[in-house]
Amino acid sequence: LLSMILWYIPGVKLLFYPFQILNTFIHEFCHGFVALLTGGGFQYVRVNQNREGIAIARRGNAGMFFSAGYLGSVLASALFIQLPTARTPAALTLIWIGITLIVLTVIYVRNLFGLFAGIGLSVALIAAGQILDDPAARWLLVLFAIQMPLVALESLLVLVRLSLRPARPDGLNDAQQMHKLTGIPAPIWALAWFLLGLGIILVAVTIAYR
Repeated sequence: LLSMILWYIPGVKLLFYPFQILNTFIHEFCHGFVALLTGGGFQYVRVNQNREGIAIARRGNAGMFFSAGYLGSVLASALFIQLPTARTPAALTLIWIGITLIVLTVIYVRNLFGLFAGIGLSVALIAAGQILDDPAARWLLVLFAIQMPLVALESLLVLVRLSLRPARPDGLNDAQQMHKLTGIPAPIWALAWFLLGLGIILVAVTIAYR
């Protein structure tokens, strides 16, 4: 709750910006991976400074493709919640997250800011894994376990609000794409994803706590 308040304080909120950008990377990568898994093709992604992004893919199953971004980021957040409780050394976990991100960035990201942000986050994670001792690295994982679910759920709340507005001329959001595909109103899709995401996070917290 404190961190959510700090998000809206000028200057201080910049400390949480890396988590928000990382959520955008995960969101767009999930679109692409689901395209691959459902018989499509993953071409590239762009991640912008305003936390918006786009995944360009020859999508296989359209419904799964459009649902994958927000639900995929929630599932990734559920995984982040488990990391501080894992037996794997925390420093090694940070290094592997950094390596994974830099590989995906180099392969798929196709805009300057996205490359800079992805490589920068990766280097920071790898450096933290090499410099920090295990207790400090584990506290950093705890910070990820707090921030990533909050960012994922906040993004879904923003989607609920945006889905109530007319579509922008420069493109439809994922909920509006699902409305176009199924005829079910975009706010219903956005609210359903939020409630499902909230349930996933609550289950993940319960598992980690136990």
